[in-house]
Amino acid sequence: MEKVICCIPARLNSSRFPRKILAKVYGKTLLEIVWQQARSVSLFDQVIIAVDSEEVFEIATKFGAEVIMTPENLQSGTERIAHLVKNDMIDGNIFVNWQADEPLVSEKMIETLLSETSGEDVWTLMRSLDAKDLNNSNVVKVVCDNKMRALYFSRRTIPFKRNLKSAEGLFMHIGLYAYSANFLRSIDFKRPCFLAEEESLEQLRFLYDGFRIGMRHVEAKTYGIDTRDDLERVRLLIPMPLGSNNGE
Repeated sequence: MEKVICCIPARLNSSRFPRKILAKVYGKTLLEIVWQQARSVSLFDQVIIAVDSEEVFEIATKFGAEVIMTPENLQSGTERIAHLVKNDMIDGNIFVNWQADEPLVSEKMIETLLSETSGEDVWTLMRSLDAKDLNNSNVVKVVCDNKMRALYFSRRTIPFKRNLKSAEGLFMHIGLYAYSANFLRSIDFKRPCFLAEEESLEQLRFLYDGFRIGMRHVEAKTYGIDTRDDLERVRLLIPMPLGSNNGE
């Protein structure tokens, strides 16, 4: 049977919201809330937090997590997880990348993500695009082939629509990933990739290098936390974790 490992990349310093993973909600850090939610998912055989600072290592260890230190200079969650796999620090068949700033991911979304893990190298989610996000460059758009494999991702609206008031038939990417062990051992982050650099989208490197990305459609909305305002907007949507209180 396949061993599924959930890995939570936990980078301490982020440019728009410094130390956001340690922000408190219900008296607990955002990191602990995400970890507790991941621990409740029955499909995971193991949940690991990959950190880049001694401070976060100590905090996560204190609330009971399995924690592994990774180099600070790694540029993405994918690269952090690949580092663990390539150096035989974790062992499994499928690795789920659950970002520490994504507290609204549900078990149902994980079930959809992992509903079929053959035929591709990477699996991720999409949902219908809202019209208000047609020109929002922070919302990543995706187009697929007839096998529900990604053809391209962009911060621009794709495909081109003459009537930009309608988002019918368009999709946005949700940044929850699962990877095969072979993909993580094979991907080369040191090789330049013009597309990934220009769009600032790491998944374009995957496509450029010939890896297949399977897209899974969901209706649920989830919101990442990139700023303090984002945290305030989603605070009331975050499920109250066990053993918490109503404090901040």
